[in-house]
Amino acid sequence: MEPASVAPRLQQRIGAAQARCLERVRAALGGARGALGPDPWSAWQASARYAVDLAQRAILSWDTLRRRGNDFVAHERAGLPPVLHFDHETVADGRAFERPVNYALLRILPPRGVEVDPRRRPFVVIDPRAGRPR
Repeated sequence: MEPASVAPRLQQRIGAAQARCLERVRAALGGARGALGPDPWSAWQASARYAVDLAQRAILSWDTLRRRGNDFVAHERAGLPPVLHFDHETVADGRAFERPVNYALLRILPPRGVEVDPRRRPFVVIDPRAGRPR
């Protein structure tokens, strides 16, 4: 038997077995068929699809948790620097206070070519992440 002819025969036999199983289930259920829905075999197929979806989503969730954990450990090993994506200088670090806090006061440095008017009042940006990596 050639390997190329095995797959179609297998599919044909599986299809015939599924049809026989469905006939037997319908005969066994008799009048109670409406309780399980239109077709008991489709209920099994739906539950199999649900199980596959559940497994895929669980794996994606675990991978997300693994990545976040790795990012947290890397950020902690780097000394918990601010998570800003632009140049800044530290004015006051709350971890060095007499009563330490999880805040820092930073001055954002303007990009090249941008002039800041020192006569205008500054504004404060509060980052709710409080030192956590994104």
